[in-house]
Amino acid sequence: MVYTTFLSADIAAQYGITRGDDKAILTLSVRDAQAGETAGRPMTISGRTWDYIHAKELEFKEIREGRATYYIADFEFIDREWRFFDFSLNRQVVTKPTNMTSRFNFGIKIASNIGKAFHHTQG
Repeated sequence: MVYTTFLSADIAAQYGITRGDDKAILTLSVRDAQAGETAGRPMTISGRTWDYIHAKELEFKEIREGRATYYIADFEFIDREWRFFDFSLNRQVVTKPTNMTSRFNFGIKIASNIGKAFHHTQG
């Protein structure tokens, strides 16, 4: 997770990301650590995010840099809310998708972009 205000305006524009204090991006990369892979694999990823009031399907953008492949999806949040995520990761060589559900607590720091943090609980 990265707050979009940590991105430079040029990088955000390059990837079509809107910057703001209430916006963040989710970054996913999948690799086979047991096989010694260090670069992310191409995948089909779908997912959604929700809080206690709103829900949104995530739209992942694939990014390839050299041998690495990773995926980003942007979303908005409200100050000091729990934000939940549900992902389905699917390699074409695997018949069964891998599912993951996580929750994060986001906070907006109005005075400064320095020191923003999130708390993660996987469940």
